[in-house]
Amino acid sequence: MIQLLRASYMRYLIELNCIQKLLCAQTAFCCFKEANVTCAQALAIIDKLTQQHQQDLKLSASAQPCSSSSSSCSSRKSSHSFSASYGEDVDALSNIPNSLLANIYQQISVLHFYRSEYDLSYRWSIRALKHINKHTPDRIIVDVLRQVAKSCVVKRQFQSASMLIKQAVCRARNSFGTNHQKYADALLDYGFFLLNVDSIANSVAVYTEAHEILCRIFGPRNLHVAVAHEDLAYCLYVLEYSSGKFDSATANVERAIDIMKELVPSNHLMLASAKRVKALILEEIALDTMASTIDYNRCKSLLEQSEELHRSALHLSLEAFGETNVQTAKHYGNLGRLYQSMSKFDDAEQMHKRAIRIKTHILGPYDYEVGLSIGHLASLYNYHMQKHLEAEELYLKSIEISLRLFGESYSGLEYDYRGLIHIYEYTGDQARYDQYSNVLEEWRMLRENNQAVRNNFPADLTEDSSMEEVTRKFFQMCSNINCLTGEPNDDELTADPGEGDPSSANPQEDTSPAPSAAAAVSPALEEILRST
Repeated sequence: MIQLLRASYMRYLIELNCIQKLLCAQTAFCCFKEANVTCAQALAIIDKLTQQHQQDLKLSASAQPCSSSSSSCSSRKSSHSFSASYGEDVDALSNIPNSLLANIYQQISVLHFYRSEYDLSYRWSIRALKHINKHTPDRIIVDVLRQVAKSCVVKRQFQSASMLIKQAVCRARNSFGTNHQKYADALLDYGFFLLNVDSIANSVAVYTEAHEILCRIFGPRNLHVAVAHEDLAYCLYVLEYSSGKFDSATANVERAIDIMKELVPSNHLMLASAKRVKALILEEIALDTMASTIDYNRCKSLLEQSEELHRSALHLSLEAFGETNVQTAKHYGNLGRLYQSMSKFDDAEQMHKRAIRIKTHILGPYDYEVGLSIGHLASLYNYHMQKHLEAEELYLKSIEISLRLFGESYSGLEYDYRGLIHIYEYTGDQARYDQYSNVLEEWRMLRENNQAVRNNFPADLTEDSSMEEVTRKFFQMCSNINCLTGEPNDDELTADPGEGDPSSANPQEDTSPAPSAAAAVSPALEEILRST
């Protein structure tokens, strides 16, 4: 009987291992419906094995007399029950290997990340990290560190993300060498982190190195290489936004699309993502052309190409995620920005309103993404539809969100301040015009002063730190964060990119860093905050 039970247990472990590999493949190829089924199968097996192990423990305990008092025994049982009922360390009651649980939970986190379900992704990544120890294989450690870091980035916990992604890169390099896919994957996620904290030039360098490694491993026509092309294209687009030199960005995104067209179906989400990047680039080329020449037909052609790409990406997002999804909302926002450039102002207004409604429903009224879309609509009302009262209200709401999240030197504030100055100049409100002119000047001084401390994330851990030290440090940093909701401290908050910026004079995604939201507010800003 014991041998039969042991055989059944081993069979379930083998099945779990196969299921996590299947889940990895399904997620990577955006087969989300199938991945949901696979995920449910994995969790059902984990639950079955956990319950069976708990029953075995109860039988074993009942067969042995309690050596301590009955009240002590009762206390231990109550403690176990409390822990299980609240989902806290429930996995500790199972006999499933920690490395297997960590791998499965990490894959579930990746699935939710791909679906833009960032709260769920964060929770599962934290759960995976709890199962990492000194006995965990290096490949699983690197993957879990990468995933928790990415989840922290989208939750605006950049100090935690910095520590984890740097550990992932160091461990991948030391364990696998610099010509291994694990190292390249870690670099791609490091590039993602750098892009989000406005270290754009460094991000380009990291993405370039990752791309070169993947080309050496897989050759030029491979999906991993295509994704690296897309990441590099977007980063180059942000880097060269002010210069308008998009040749390299265009070449990379077109290369990505060419490879994907050969290797995935035409309705694949990978293509939707790459098309979105190409659409952003084409739109900016069109606007630059419009500003520097009178070649109306070329501008119109570029904008129409951009619209076709954006609409294709939106259609694929709707098919995969439905209407109520952050990615879908971002596509609506991108179309709103495009229609603003095409002078289709009523269409632009509807797209921005739809993006705001979806983001607010999913993320709440004070999320960065919500503030971004509010700023876009304010810009449309201010510069193109002459709805200045509505624009003023929206700008003030966008400023409130930015200050609450990012502090008073956040880069996106410039466009809101300029927008308000434009309104007060147009309406002849000299007092407010002077107030916001002073605030804008103070903002410039803060930005200049902050250049010296940009991206200053302290390296509290060395490359040879143990995983116990890494996890202990991470959960220390999370001590004032609700790890179920992922709500960060003020000192963890800074900026990250969204789908666009509220002014036509800045890139579609803002990636500038910001100081703590707890920083002292300037006198001019205090006066405005009091009066509003």
